[in-house]
Amino acid sequence: MILLRAEESLFADRAVSLIRKNLLKADPGTEISTVEAATYESGQLAVAVSPSLFAESRFVYIPQVEQANTALVEDLLKYVTTPEPQVVILLRHNGGNSARKLLTELQNLQVPAYIAPKLANDGERIKCVIDEARSLGGRIDNDAAAALVLAMRSELPEILAVVSQLVSDYPGEVITANLVEEYQAGKREVDGYEVVQAAIDGDLATALTHLRHALSCGVTGPSITGAMAFKLRQLAKVSTIPRRTAYEMGMAPFMVQKTQGSLRTWNEMALREAFRACAIADAEVKGESRDPVYALEKLLITVARRGSKF
Repeated sequence: MILLRAEESLFADRAVSLIRKNLLKADPGTEISTVEAATYESGQLAVAVSPSLFAESRFVYIPQVEQANTALVEDLLKYVTTPEPQVVILLRHNGGNSARKLLTELQNLQVPAYIAPKLANDGERIKCVIDEARSLGGRIDNDAAAALVLAMRSELPEILAVVSQLVSDYPGEVITANLVEEYQAGKREVDGYEVVQAAIDGDLATALTHLRHALSCGVTGPSITGAMAFKLRQLAKVSTIPRRTAYEMGMAPFMVQKTQGSLRTWNEMALREAFRACAIADAEVKGESRDPVYALEKLLITVARRGSKF
């Protein structure tokens, strides 16, 4: 059992993906399941971890353990004392004081815990930008990273999306402050976030028009699916914790207000379907489909129809 404390959702998402990837690499037959904390029913965990006829490894992911009900808390604490072999349970806690009793008990039982840290200042963001460029096979100097962070003043996923675009635009080059300035000066009229926002608002025609424009300007498919995942997480975050302040949610106040406006046409079922469609499209634009543009169009259609139907 592993506890992941998600102070920064982007890093937490990457950690979950890496754990899943490594488990599948070690055993391609690993059975993967997700358990919803808020709607959990007693005994559900036992079913998820029970050995199958083929005795394959199992990965059980509980993405919002801060919403754990009494039944889940009891079953988790019972399970951790007698864990099943070949089973990995990943508990993701997305912040706040909810499920404090569970966290305390897990700590007392010495369950491994890891933090996906929130970057507290510009210095940490600058270092993150440099590390991100390196992980993508590129290089960005310190002045360029600082210029990018100071110029954007936005959510970390948006900054890192620009880093990805810069590395793609200038392969083999060291990204300098001058290149960052050129990029900002000639910033595309339509980026992935504008495409995504139109779809979330239920404006399919605009979303498809923006998509064609963005792709013609060089915006990549993964950057669009990444932007979609980011926006959907914002919708989910604001919908599940409406009484929290913008600071507690790690969002700018204007972004919370904008997200609340978008939520008027969404419900939980629509969000689930949108997340599923986004995951499928992300895999398709990264090589699982021969027509990544069609994959993006399908995603926008699904999201826009969900966003205007409810």
